[in-house]
Amino acid sequence: MECRKKIKTTATIIIIICVVSAMLWVFGRGTTNAIAIEESPAMLYPTWNELQDVVADMCRDIDGDEYDVIMGISVGGLAPTVFFSEELHNKNVTAISAKSYDGKKQGSLIIRNAPEKESLEGKRILLIDDVVDTAITINSVKKLLIEEYDVATIDVATLYVNYDHCKEYPRYWGIETTDWIVFPWEKED
Repeated sequence: MECRKKIKTTATIIIIICVVSAMLWVFGRGTTNAIAIEESPAMLYPTWNELQDVVADMCRDIDGDEYDVIMGISVGGLAPTVFFSEELHNKNVTAISAKSYDGKKQGSLIIRNAPEKESLEGKRILLIDDVVDTAITINSVKKLLIEEYDVATIDVATLYVNYDHCKEYPRYWGIETTDWIVFPWEKED
């Protein structure tokens, strides 16, 4: 009789533990995930091959003969500029240094190392960057090229667009996301 009582008590304790564990798992799971998402945003880590595939897909919609010059915004737009140059068979490549981010925080735009004005005057430009978030950088560079360089046309191509922040999409874009992107050429903080 004593043995049956111990088994019954042990079984009851095991059932209670299982029920409580299941409840904690079910109810705690949503809370834990919500907290984790808020504290650490989703991160994308595209590979070189994935990025080359994105550019190849984008170039199916781009007439390479439509552009005289492919211009990358450094630093993030330089590697994609090489990919676009290869896909579009256009070796007339240049770069402009424009920066509006310090780490993950957007600040004021700084432009350095712009090409000579004579090299772009009257040209049709395909401007390349890695990601368009708020479009402040892209729009500022476009404005500079139109107003001070007297370019004929300028279109933008970017690998990623942040659809939560971007109000004006570029003519060509690869992937929409809200995730923070860590490109293969970047050193993760």
